[in-house]
Amino acid sequence: MADSSNLLIALADWATSLPPLGAAAERESRLSLIDTIAVMLAGRDEPQVARARDAIFAAGMSGPSRALVADGALQASAAALPNGTSAHALDYDDYERFGSTHPGAVLVGALLAVAEERWVTLGQVIHAHAVGYEAICRLGQALGYGHYEKGWHATATLGPIGGAAAVVHLIGLPEGQMVSAMSLAASMAAGMKRQFGSDAKAVHAGLAARASVEAAMLAAAGIEARPDVIEGSYGFLALYGAADAPGTAAPAAELGAPLIGTEGPMRKPWPCCAYTHRAIEAAEALAARPGFGASAVKRAVLRIPEPYLRVAGFTDPTDPNEARFSAGYCVAAALLDGRITPESFRTESVARPEAQAMLARVELDPYPLAVGLGDISPEAPDTVTLTMADGSEQAETVAHVFGGPGRPMTEEAIIEKFTMAGGDVGVALNLLNYSADEAIRYSLIEAKNC
Repeated sequence: MADSSNLLIALADWATSLPPLGAAAERESRLSLIDTIAVMLAGRDEPQVARARDAIFAAGMSGPSRALVADGALQASAAALPNGTSAHALDYDDYERFGSTHPGAVLVGALLAVAEERWVTLGQVIHAHAVGYEAICRLGQALGYGHYEKGWHATATLGPIGGAAAVVHLIGLPEGQMVSAMSLAASMAAGMKRQFGSDAKAVHAGLAARASVEAAMLAAAGIEARPDVIEGSYGFLALYGAADAPGTAAPAAELGAPLIGTEGPMRKPWPCCAYTHRAIEAAEALAARPGFGASAVKRAVLRIPEPYLRVAGFTDPTDPNEARFSAGYCVAAALLDGRITPESFRTESVARPEAQAMLARVELDPYPLAVGLGDISPEAPDTVTLTMADGSEQAETVAHVFGGPGRPMTEEAIIEKFTMAGGDVGVALNLLNYSADEAIRYSLIEAKNC
């Protein structure tokens, strides 16, 4: 029995003895593959992705550095960076509430890069994804929402640790090397919310995917690291956590059936910050009411919890990156056009005079988040209230985010998202229905290159 007070040891012990996944966990992992590859396809032509690829090519794949690691490991490390970046480029990728991360971009970005270098089965990839998701969520439980509130971009801090566990599981290393890989990844963890609204935010996910692969390969090569890097003085919790971080003992002790089977990732119907989604739904609902006319809106007030607005609070967005993190713009565009689509975040869409005029009518009304509430809590809803030209008021409140617990995207909607991004429906159905024993390398490459 592993030491339940040491999270990395407990996670590694759990992962290396994990039986076959149950039906619910396997289905969620399959859907995560499809959804994340969809957003990779949707984001692959974005400027920051092209620049990340250029940086990899400029660094070169030859020379003395090649002697440091096996060829496949070097290739996988390089591929993971644009993989993760493309998955996060449009902020269209999945997220979870325990650590406030985007797990799919990191996990699938890293696993896809490794799978392209070796023959693996679909079942191995799914199992590894579930292990990585567990590690990210349990770390998030230990740190609490205060980690994210403090200013850390949790995708870039927790992602590498969970990603390292996933890669180690995929390549079949023993428990001790999984602990070392996660510990090494903890030393690679970095990323600030201050970068939101810039290209760097998407690159954070790419860097986390790359660190996942590199930490696993360093451990495979025999590099050891402290197993107690999370706990104790100068440990991860002490340095990265808030003063009220819950700690690790309870989460480690509760490891059992894979968490992804009971609360899988939340998935996005709109390509923008999740903190804008309830406001978008409220604004779209108002725009759909009989007799609504955008020109008659004289004032729109968005009441939203202050910590959420702190992330999605760009008041004067000038480019797509900022618009995705502007709750005010998202409300304005939804009222003006009736719905939010990927086209809503094109430069020309953001800059159009009618959108800017509507944005000028949107007021933000932040309110404090009650103690103990976390990420997109239904107990802290968003409300959009309109004052119309005739003096009447209309309001819409949304508490439970669409795509989250209780309101998940359907399999059909996820497959439609895949095809709308340029993917082939047959490939998506193969990933959803293939036997777990099926060799997956070709299918993953085919999906990525649709």
